[in-house]
Amino acid sequence: MRKWIQTCLIAVGLLGIASATPKLGNPVPALNLKGALPERYLVALYSHDCGDISDLWKEVLSLRLPVLAVNAEGVPTPAPAETLLIQGETATSFSRAAKVTVYPTLILVEEGQIVGVWEPDGTGIPEALGLKSVQ
Repeated sequence: MRKWIQTCLIAVGLLGIASATPKLGNPVPALNLKGALPERYLVALYSHDCGDISDLWKEVLSLRLPVLAVNAEGVPTPAPAETLLIQGETATSFSRAAKVTVYPTLILVEEGQIVGVWEPDGTGIPEALGLKSVQ
């Protein structure tokens, strides 16, 4: 009986981790950057496993917001020059602290709080973030 209870508790814990996603209203994880980030910006979290995301970058940049590009999971992958890029362990730690479980993920930040999240689920980026694209 005790083994069964332990197994159930582990399964419940794993389900909680699997359903983790950045939550609206939560503070964005802290970063030690040289300069301050603006009050409103996008965080684009991605990894080398995303493949060609050039169309995603075009759409993100069309929103005309500052972009923090977070290249997580240890394999350096470029981002557009218009972004502020972080890579390596800092990027992966940020991603984990934000509870990102799928790449790419976009987070809209206002005054240090997560106010919008987009994950690749078929929803348009502007709609998911409550923004309008500037084409």
